[in-house]
Amino acid sequence: MKKIIFFILFPFFVFASVIDDLDKIIKSNKSIQGEFVQKSYISGFNQPEIFKGEIYITKPDKIKIIYKEPLYQQIYVDSKKFIVYTPSEKQAVISKKNDDLIIVDIFEIMIGNKNLKDILNIKKEISENNHYKIQAVPKNNRDIKLLTFIFSKEDMKLKTVEALDNEDNKVVIEFSKFNYLNKDLNLKIDIPKDVNIVNY
Repeated sequence: MKKIIFFILFPFFVFASVIDDLDKIIKSNKSIQGEFVQKSYISGFNQPEIFKGEIYITKPDKIKIIYKEPLYQQIYVDSKKFIVYTPSEKQAVISKKNDDLIIVDIFEIMIGNKNLKDILNIKKEISENNHYKIQAVPKNNRDIKLLTFIFSKEDMKLKTVEALDNEDNKVVIEFSKFNYLNKDLNLKIDIPKDVNIVNY
Protein backbone atom coordinates (compact mmCIF):
# COMPACT_ATOMS: atom_id res chain seq x y z
CA MET A 1 0.00 0.00 0.00
CA LYS A 2 2.80 2.44 0.81
CA LYS A 3 4.29 2.00 -2.65
CA ILE A 4 0.93 2.69 -4.29
CA ILE A 5 0.36 5.84 -2.23
CA PHE A 6 3.84 7.12 -3.01
CA PHE A 7 3.23 6.63 -6.74
CA ILE A 8 -0.10 8.44 -6.57
CA LEU A 9 1.27 11.41 -4.66
CA PHE A 10 4.49 12.10 -6.50
CA PRO A 11 4.46 11.01 -10.18
CA PHE A 12 3.55 14.42 -11.61
CA PHE A 13 6.68 16.01 -10.17
CA VAL A 14 8.84 13.23 -11.59
CA PHE A 15 7.15 13.43 -15.00
CA ALA A 16 7.73 17.15 -15.27
CA SER A 17 11.38 16.84 -14.30
CA VAL A 18 12.27 13.94 -16.59
CA ILE A 19 10.37 15.11 -19.67
CA ASP A 20 11.49 18.72 -19.27
CA ASP A 21 15.13 17.68 -18.79
CA LEU A 22 14.94 15.48 -21.88
CA ASP A 23 13.42 18.33 -23.90
CA LYS A 24 16.22 20.66 -22.81
CA ILE A 25 18.92 18.18 -23.85
CA ILE A 26 17.34 17.52 -27.25
CA LYS A 27 16.80 21.23 -27.93
CA SER A 28 20.33 22.19 -26.86
CA ASN A 29 21.90 19.75 -29.34
CA LYS A 30 21.73 19.56 -33.11
CA SER A 31 22.22 15.87 -33.80
CA ILE A 32 22.01 12.32 -32.47
CA GLN A 33 24.27 9.40 -33.30
CA GLY A 34 23.90 5.79 -32.18
CA GLU A 35 24.65 2.11 -32.72
CA PHE A 36 21.85 -0.36 -32.18
CA VAL A 37 20.43 -3.87 -32.37
CA GLN A 38 16.84 -3.97 -33.59
CA LYS A 39 14.55 -6.90 -32.82
CA SER A 40 11.30 -7.03 -34.78
CA TYR A 41 8.55 -9.32 -33.51
CA ILE A 42 5.58 -10.20 -35.71
CA SER A 43 2.39 -10.80 -33.74
CA GLY A 44 1.91 -14.51 -33.12
CA PHE A 45 5.58 -15.39 -33.62
CA ASN A 46 8.13 -15.64 -30.80
CA GLN A 47 11.32 -15.55 -32.89
CA PRO A 48 12.31 -12.00 -33.86
CA GLU A 49 14.05 -10.72 -36.94
CA ILE A 50 17.34 -9.18 -35.80
CA PHE A 51 19.06 -6.23 -37.45
CA LYS A 52 22.24 -4.38 -36.51
CA GLY A 53 23.06 -0.88 -37.57
CA GLU A 54 23.79 2.77 -36.95
CA ILE A 55 21.56 5.84 -36.90
CA TYR A 56 22.44 9.47 -37.59
CA ILE A 57 19.99 12.31 -37.03
CA THR A 58 20.23 16.04 -37.61
CA LYS A 59 17.38 18.33 -36.60
CA PRO A 60 14.84 19.22 -37.66
CA ASP A 61 14.06 16.33 -40.02
CA LYS A 62 17.07 14.47 -41.43
CA ILE A 63 17.55 10.80 -40.52
CA LYS A 64 20.05 8.31 -41.92
CA ILE A 65 20.00 4.64 -40.96
CA ILE A 66 22.72 2.21 -41.97
CA TYR A 67 21.73 -1.42 -41.55
CA LYS A 68 24.85 -3.59 -41.50
CA GLU A 69 23.32 -6.99 -40.76
CA PRO A 70 21.78 -9.16 -42.10
CA LEU A 71 21.62 -7.05 -45.30
CA TYR A 72 23.63 -3.87 -45.83
CA GLN A 73 21.30 -0.98 -46.62
CA GLN A 74 21.37 2.79 -46.32
CA ILE A 75 18.16 4.64 -45.63
CA TYR A 76 17.74 8.40 -45.75
CA VAL A 77 14.62 10.32 -44.75
CA ASP A 78 13.75 13.99 -44.61
CA SER A 79 10.52 15.96 -44.84
CA LYS A 80 10.30 15.48 -48.62
CA LYS A 81 11.91 12.20 -49.62
CA PHE A 82 12.66 8.64 -48.61
CA ILE A 83 15.67 6.79 -50.07
CA VAL A 84 16.55 3.11 -49.68
CA TYR A 85 19.90 2.18 -51.21
CA THR A 86 20.89 -1.50 -51.39
CA PRO A 87 24.45 -1.84 -52.75
CA SER A 88 24.26 -5.64 -53.23
CA GLU A 89 21.32 -5.16 -55.60
CA LYS A 90 22.79 -2.02 -57.18
CA GLN A 91 19.46 -0.32 -56.64
CA ALA A 92 18.22 2.83 -54.95
CA VAL A 93 14.51 3.44 -54.45
CA ILE A 94 13.53 7.09 -54.10
CA SER A 95 10.00 8.04 -53.11
CA LYS A 96 8.05 10.70 -51.31
CA LYS A 97 8.18 10.70 -47.54
CA ASN A 98 6.29 7.76 -45.99
CA ASP A 99 5.68 6.36 -42.52
CA ASP A 100 6.44 2.68 -43.07
CA LEU A 101 9.45 2.44 -40.73
CA ILE A 102 8.68 2.53 -37.03
CA ILE A 103 12.28 3.45 -36.19
CA VAL A 104 11.83 6.60 -38.30
CA ASP A 105 8.52 7.42 -36.61
CA ILE A 106 10.13 7.12 -33.17
CA PHE A 107 12.96 9.53 -33.87
CA GLU A 108 10.82 12.01 -35.76
CA ILE A 109 8.89 12.35 -32.51
CA MET A 110 12.11 13.02 -30.59
CA ILE A 111 13.61 15.60 -32.94
CA GLY A 112 10.51 17.60 -33.83
CA ASN A 113 10.19 21.27 -32.95
CA LYS A 114 7.39 20.67 -30.44
CA ASN A 115 7.81 19.83 -26.77
CA LEU A 116 7.55 16.13 -26.01
CA LYS A 117 4.57 16.74 -23.73
CA ASP A 118 2.73 18.27 -26.70
CA ILE A 119 3.13 15.17 -28.88
CA LEU A 120 3.09 12.36 -26.32
CA ASN A 121 0.47 11.26 -23.83
CA ILE A 122 2.59 10.10 -20.89
CA LYS A 123 1.06 6.96 -19.39
CA LYS A 124 3.65 5.85 -16.87
CA GLU A 125 7.05 6.84 -15.57
CA ILE A 126 9.15 4.57 -13.40
CA SER A 127 12.44 5.33 -11.69
CA GLU A 128 14.55 2.17 -11.43
CA ASN A 129 18.14 2.00 -10.19
CA ASN A 130 20.17 3.90 -12.79
CA HIS A 131 17.49 4.56 -15.41
CA TYR A 132 14.08 6.07 -16.11
CA LYS A 133 11.37 4.08 -17.89
CA ILE A 134 8.72 6.13 -19.68
CA GLN A 135 5.63 4.72 -21.38
CA ALA A 136 3.74 6.99 -23.75
CA VAL A 137 1.29 7.10 -26.62
CA PRO A 138 1.90 9.42 -29.60
CA LYS A 139 -0.95 11.88 -30.04
CA ASN A 140 -0.73 12.09 -33.83
CA ASN A 141 0.45 8.61 -34.85
CA ARG A 142 -2.39 6.13 -35.15
CA ASP A 143 -0.09 3.21 -36.03
CA ILE A 144 1.82 3.13 -32.73
CA LYS A 145 -0.18 1.93 -29.73
CA LEU A 146 2.52 2.28 -27.09
CA LEU A 147 6.09 3.54 -26.82
CA THR A 148 8.43 2.56 -24.00
CA PHE A 149 11.67 4.52 -23.54
CA ILE A 150 14.50 3.66 -21.16
CA PHE A 151 16.94 6.51 -20.48
CA SER A 152 20.08 6.61 -18.36
CA LYS A 153 19.62 8.79 -15.27
CA GLU A 154 23.20 10.02 -15.50
CA ASP A 155 23.07 11.64 -18.93
CA MET A 156 19.56 10.96 -20.35
CA LYS A 157 21.03 8.88 -23.14
CA LEU A 158 18.58 6.46 -24.73
CA LYS A 159 19.27 2.83 -23.86
CA THR A 160 16.20 1.07 -25.22
CA VAL A 161 13.03 1.98 -27.05
CA GLU A 162 10.13 -0.38 -27.66
CA ALA A 163 7.24 0.30 -30.03
CA LEU A 164 4.00 -1.68 -30.13
CA ASP A 165 1.69 -1.14 -33.09
CA ASN A 166 -2.06 -1.61 -33.40
CA GLU A 167 -1.62 -5.15 -34.72
CA ASP A 168 0.56 -6.07 -31.71
CA ASN A 169 3.74 -6.22 -33.77
CA LYS A 170 6.67 -5.06 -31.67
CA VAL A 171 10.03 -3.45 -32.39
CA VAL A 172 12.70 -3.33 -29.70
CA ILE A 173 15.80 -1.18 -30.33
CA GLU A 174 18.72 -1.53 -27.94
CA PHE A 175 21.54 1.01 -28.13
CA SER A 176 25.15 0.07 -27.40
CA LYS A 177 26.11 3.69 -28.17
CA PHE A 178 23.97 6.82 -28.11
CA ASN A 179 25.30 10.37 -28.21
CA TYR A 180 23.86 13.87 -28.42
CA LEU A 181 26.01 16.12 -30.63
CA ASN A 182 26.08 19.89 -30.91
CA LYS A 183 26.90 19.92 -34.62
CA ASP A 184 25.22 19.14 -37.91
CA LEU A 185 26.02 15.81 -39.55
CA ASN A 186 26.54 15.19 -43.25
CA LEU A 187 23.86 12.58 -43.95
CA LYS A 188 24.18 12.49 -47.72
CA ILE A 189 24.02 9.08 -49.39
CA ASP A 190 26.55 8.70 -52.19
CA ILE A 191 24.91 6.60 -54.89
CA PRO A 192 27.31 5.31 -57.61
CA LYS A 193 26.49 6.08 -61.25
CA ASP A 194 25.99 2.41 -62.16
CA VAL A 195 23.17 1.96 -59.62
CA ASN A 196 19.63 1.56 -60.92
CA ILE A 197 17.47 4.35 -59.50
CA VAL A 198 13.76 3.66 -59.12
CA ASN A 199 11.48 6.65 -58.58
CA TYR A 200 7.93 6.28 -57.40
